[in-house]
Amino acid sequence: MTSPEFEDRRHALSQRRPVWVAHTIVEHFDEAAQRYPDRPLVITDDHTWTYRAMQDRTNRLARGLTELGVTKGDRVAVMLTSGPEFICAVLSVLRTGAIAVPLNYLYRASELDYALTHSGASVLIGSTGVKGVDHLASLDEIRPGWTGRSSELAVVQVAGDVPLRTGVLTLHDVETLGGKSHADLSAIGADPFDTAQILYTSGTTGNPKGVLLTHDSMLRTAYSAVYSRAFQDGRRILFSLPMYHVFGFNEGFIASTFVGGAVIPRASFDAADMLAAIDRHEANDILCVPTMAIAMLESPALSTTDASTLSAMYCAAAPAPLWLWDRMAKALDITEMVTGYGMTEVGGSLTLTHLGGPVEALVNTVGSVKTADAADLPGQTVVAEVRIADPETGAALPQGEAGEICWRGPVVTEGFWNSRADQNAAFRDGWLRTGDLGLLRPDGHLVLTGRSKDIYKSGGEVVIPTEVENFLTSLPGVSQAFVVGLPDERWGEIGCAFIVPTPGADITAEQIQTACRNGLARFKVPRKVHFVDSAALPKTSTGKIQKFRLTELLEQSDAASSTVGAR
Repeated sequence: MTSPEFEDRRHALSQRRPVWVAHTIVEHFDEAAQRYPDRPLVITDDHTWTYRAMQDRTNRLARGLTELGVTKGDRVAVMLTSGPEFICAVLSVLRTGAIAVPLNYLYRASELDYALTHSGASVLIGSTGVKGVDHLASLDEIRPGWTGRSSELAVVQVAGDVPLRTGVLTLHDVETLGGKSHADLSAIGADPFDTAQILYTSGTTGNPKGVLLTHDSMLRTAYSAVYSRAFQDGRRILFSLPMYHVFGFNEGFIASTFVGGAVIPRASFDAADMLAAIDRHEANDILCVPTMAIAMLESPALSTTDASTLSAMYCAAAPAPLWLWDRMAKALDITEMVTGYGMTEVGGSLTLTHLGGPVEALVNTVGSVKTADAADLPGQTVVAEVRIADPETGAALPQGEAGEICWRGPVVTEGFWNSRADQNAAFRDGWLRTGDLGLLRPDGHLVLTGRSKDIYKSGGEVVIPTEVENFLTSLPGVSQAFVVGLPDERWGEIGCAFIVPTPGADITAEQIQTACRNGLARFKVPRKVHFVDSAALPKTSTGKIQKFRLTELLEQSDAASSTVGAR
């Protein structure tokens, strides 16, 4: 049951946006800038950008890009850490009618080469280097002669960990060029259903696939976050998630602009820094993944943090145990805790647990399909349609039966850039196939049961790692658990559990395996248990655990491992 406070906030949102009118992201942003010109938009430790300041700067940068030859439909790559420069770059690209191609700033030379070549980017706006990755050296390797004016790739450099390259344009140079330009940006004629971004994610062919997201689809998904989470006016959202992903950019930045709010982006995650930012910048909301939340709880800085302005947290992308939700609520006085489920192909999350709902739903489900009010499907109260289908045939399955999660609706990607193989593999009868497995409960909540590629067979029996992980994290002394299948001559595959103990816990592999034998079917019991430190877990830049790399930890130390006998 939603509280009267949440309903009042949703009513205010409905009054402000009674019908959905399709816009480009730039049109939407300019409307927000007109409504909230002097409000903070992007807050850093050194500077605060207002809506008007960001509008003025991105107009100059856009004119500068047009002077460099950027036109409607061109692809412009952006490889920057989260912060005002990233937002400036993307908005400026969109003002020209071009397509923004945000790239992972940790890309090595070969990865950068693939993304630039596949997207056909004519301009790269990127830092000189970050976190030990020398971007300029990578360009020397893959694009010899890139500093020359005749190069097919125009590079705009932003100061980073590596010195600026002499003779190469900087973002300031482009802004100066735009300040002298008389280019008429209003004559571009961009359409809300044009592609706004190409986002690279894992593909079926072994190479990343370029997901196409339109202006309207991104705005709809962002607004579904605003309405479902009942944003209050001026909400300030803190996150260290990279903005080349939809979680940070769409559910953080774009969502905040619907209510004249602000984002407090951090270039990288550090628990003490996040806690200090809550205090210093009066954050109302945190976007994070469970590993980040756990690190904040375990940080000594927690005891001195003033979190009186904080009320909300969206923690997703991986399962989080019950104790995490309880401790975050008590430690930071958070009253609006939610989790959800989504993916790049839908511009963010499409499910969300209910505000003020039971903690059980946070632990066991990823919520129900989001409601987006004016942005809902015609005649419905959901932003998209979900179907649980047989992975082999595509036939819809009865409620309560597990199958592949599929989506349909205007928030779903229109397809993939220059890849018919990915297109054919991803869609069936107009439904997007996610590759994720789940079931719908009678109350409409979606339960994830695993990734189809994560499933393994032990002795001919199918094991869904998520089920075992949920059991393990319910045990005393277990903070996090990750289960993978390992090849085995006798059983085909056996389960290996990687356990992160809670601080100070005294727990053994034998105790964990005994608990599993008492609580799980015998074929589900992990035959190996390996204790690891949270900091040693292989993670993506967004904090997700890379399960395929977990087995590398086994080679580093076998001292804490144990193998049970025959079943």
